[in-house]
Amino acid sequence: MTQALWRNLEDLARRNSSGDRAALLHRLADLLMRGNISRDAMIVDLFEDIVCRVLDQVSPKEKIEFAERVGPEALTPRRVVMELANDIVSVAEPVLRYSPNLSEKDLIDIAENTGPAHLEVIARRIFLSRDLTDILVARGQMMVHRAIAANDGAQISDGAFHVLLDGAQGDTVLQELMALRPNLPQAVRDRLVPILAQEVRRRLSSRWSSIPAAKISNALDAEVEQLIERVEAISDDHAAFVNLQAGIEDGVLTLDEAIRQACRLNRHDWLIDLVAAAGSSERSSVLTVLLMRENRPLTVMLRALGISGDSFRAVLDMRARHLRVGSNDPRLVVEYEALDPSAAAAILRKHHGNPMLVPTRA
Repeated sequence: MTQALWRNLEDLARRNSSGDRAALLHRLADLLMRGNISRDAMIVDLFEDIVCRVLDQVSPKEKIEFAERVGPEALTPRRVVMELANDIVSVAEPVLRYSPNLSEKDLIDIAENTGPAHLEVIARRIFLSRDLTDILVARGQMMVHRAIAANDGAQISDGAFHVLLDGAQGDTVLQELMALRPNLPQAVRDRLVPILAQEVRRRLSSRWSSIPAAKISNALDAEVEQLIERVEAISDDHAAFVNLQAGIEDGVLTLDEAIRQACRLNRHDWLIDLVAAAGSSERSSVLTVLLMRENRPLTVMLRALGISGDSFRAVLDMRARHLRVGSNDPRLVVEYEALDPSAAAAILRKHHGNPMLVPTRA
């Protein structure tokens, strides 16, 4: 890169026009994405200085767009990464979730000095050490605890499990997320079983077959007759979902109708299975998206399947009422219906079919 080009960039950085600053930020992102920023220390320092000056003088929307482009990139210089990571959460999210340039110490420092929204984003990183998880669990609340429990890449200490178990006492979603964790320590499982709500126990029956029958009986204080009733109810519940799936396969029931039925019954587990099967997605990915505060990943995932606005409204209502997350603002349905299904499918393809990677802003 020539000295003349740097002088031109610095000149743009000194201008007062917001349009010039936004154009400069976009140009700087282009240079970085094309690999035009060398590893020469002086060049990197100059690039960082210009970027940080411009970030202070552009709108949040422009910062978000910049962060979504450069945040996950390994080439993004450290000072820029830290500047973005400590900004408002909508700017920080692409960096906190995906940047390979944030060390464990960086993440711990950020977790110790930011609020719940930043903690929730960090909790969704693909890998979390025990030390980092301890801080997230200690400082976080319901949504952070759910995100940790749903994150298979989170290493959880005995102390953190104790805090999560305390939170699970009154949170059926957290109960289910903990129960579905792979390789859940037996000691944690033994403490979790007695606090499981009956609705969670019913949903887990087909997936957590290793719960000893005696533990289930003791936890429910059941007599033999009550245990038989529960087994019959579990069988009926499984049959109801099988019939729902069969109705779709036979063309008697549409996916839209099945989703609305699942929402009417507050069966988010049915909804997850229906969407995962229709989109050939991992169940854990669908579950994570369903529990996110932001609506865009969910919007793109469901719209790519051609789900109607009425069904989307039913999902929003169930999330707000039953899962206590997200909003059911009618304007979200209007925005949903304005998104073309083919465009939503293209967005998913761009992110390798994983709805968790879809940016939370359009």
